[in-house]
Amino acid sequence: MGATKKRRQTKHRGNAAGMVETRGRTSSGGASTGSSGARGPRIPQPPSWQKAFTKALIPFVLLLVLMPFLAKDRSFAAIIPLALFAYVFYVPISFYSDKFVYERFVKKSKVAVDKAKGKA
Repeated sequence: MGATKKRRQTKHRGNAAGMVETRGRTSSGGASTGSSGARGPRIPQPPSWQKAFTKALIPFVLLLVLMPFLAKDRSFAAIIPLALFAYVFYVPISFYSDKFVYERFVKKSKVAVDKAKGKA
């Protein structure tokens, strides 16, 4: 019986700036290389009220679950109006923050297209 091959240990040493540099891969890529870079940038979707209502459900449910533990002196019936108020408060915040991000993306992409047309 032959001995099992022991994999060579790689050295992880920091440089003078404290950065740890590792050796690069020497094998040919395969299926796993470049998976994150191949997708490209994330493109935001246009805002919608339906998405805003769905996103606001997360803090609503968290409040319903956590408030009985955090505010032990209040009954669950007193916590429900608080959570509903937070839900109503979070819906427009979610919508307008999505709208801001989407409009900023559209504006940046339009500027990039205009620059590319100007240079060509």
